[in-house]
Amino acid sequence: MNILLLCVIFFISRLMFSKKIDKYVFLKSILVLLGLLVVNGILIVVTFLGTNQLVEYIPVLSTGNIFTYVLLSAILSGLLSYYLLRWATVKFKLSMSVFTLIEYYIQWSLIYITMYQLVFDKFIQGSQLEKMLKDDISDPSIWVALLLPAFMSSWIAIILLKLHKEEI
Repeated sequence: MNILLLCVIFFISRLMFSKKIDKYVFLKSILVLLGLLVVNGILIVVTFLGTNQLVEYIPVLSTGNIFTYVLLSAILSGLLSYYLLRWATVKFKLSMSVFTLIEYYIQWSLIYITMYQLVFDKFIQGSQLEKMLKDDISDPSIWVALLLPAFMSSWIAIILLKLHKEEI
């Protein structure tokens, strides 16, 4: 609810103080972000499973730490997503304003999720995550564990795209 309120305030202020604005920039950014989260969610699962398979064949790569595998999966899916975004910006003529707004949405969402997690004291440990995935998919902790890496991957892809377009 608070994120929605922040979006509305940002949208109104943007309309008030901007002479040139794409009237659909907020809708585009939300749709692109939702697409990124779905694609990166799938890519994270695929890269996570691939990382686990790689560790089975090359045991020296094993760290035994699920956080390392999730981080590696987020980075790999971010790199793959970057190439997808490069294609999408040309195909759908997406402006850098769309990606800047997506960055803001990601930052707000991460702050909100972190605060939610702190308030309800639901820090997830690696062994609990595997058990929760098998037991109850409706547990908010599972969604936090799945969404945070997807947000990280989306952020990585956008930063790389902005660097490529020399917007940073």
